[in-house]
Amino acid sequence: MEKRRRPAPRGCAALLALAACAALFMGCGDGGRAFTIIFDGNGGEGRGPNVIREAANTPVELPGPSGLTMEGYTFIGWSRVANEGQLLNSGDTIVMPAENIRMYARWAAASIRIALSGIPQEYVGLEAAVALETDLAETVAYSDWVLVEGSTVILHPRVSSDSPDAGQPFSDTGNFILYVSFREAGARGDLVQAYDTIPVPVGIGVTSVQHSSLLPALSLTVTGISREYHDFDIQAMLLEAATGRELSRSNIGFVELGGGGVTFLHFTNIRPDDFGVALFLWPYGEDDYWVRYETTEAQSISGGENILQFSRFELTHSYEDL
Repeated sequence: MEKRRRPAPRGCAALLALAACAALFMGCGDGGRAFTIIFDGNGGEGRGPNVIREAANTPVELPGPSGLTMEGYTFIGWSRVANEGQLLNSGDTIVMPAENIRMYARWAAASIRIALSGIPQEYVGLEAAVALETDLAETVAYSDWVLVEGSTVILHPRVSSDSPDAGQPFSDTGNFILYVSFREAGARGDLVQAYDTIPVPVGIGVTSVQHSSLLPALSLTVTGISREYHDFDIQAMLLEAATGRELSRSNIGFVELGGGGVTFLHFTNIRPDDFGVALFLWPYGEDDYWVRYETTEAQSISGGENILQFSRFELTHSYEDL
């Protein structure tokens, strides 16, 4: 005779049903499980951000470095692989993966960044660049051209080309004249507007400069220099039209484009009405040979235009010390 199983008590059946549902839920994904992000200083010292614990697929905003520092370096973001891979900035949002991960701090050699703010709306869509000069009109650093997408743009100066560290992030501190240029996006040297400042204290990190604190600057574009002077250094001098007296001397530039053009020679704190221009050219890195060009007639600024283009020069002097 077949034995019948005794039915389970009602309470036990309910518990078994709940257990089955829980097992089914846990097997369907990781939606209810918390995962962690650990922030690794990657050689930095100090206390970093707290561990983040969130469920998978939860948006997570990446923190700043908190108390992490590294002497001689600047924190620039995070990456999932130490010193390589995609760079994620503080404030970026990621989606928490269904695994525990480690974020590594990324460091770059400490450098100067120039934050130019208060840019007029009509300059949005142009490109901006900055040069840093000493009070002797020596250009010590320059930035690449950066597209202006709003009222503030961050520019990263690099060491100028006549230094052994050419192209490296600029890290010198002190008082510099900042020369800011704007041009049409993708242009090759044609400026829309140029500005300079009185000496500005510049330090490691971000130096903020308001557009309203910049002074309109005189920028000189030179064309028609003989091809034999390709790769020469060049400097321009403004001369009083009536007497030939020197009014101002530009930064030192470089003849490019096969000798066909020179751009971005500029002058600080000079607003003459009429003047002559003299150009001095000498082989790169040498002092014992130079030539001098002068304009064939006096030039003038009219209508508030701060950009001058010259093509009528004649050779007036040539010296060589033997």
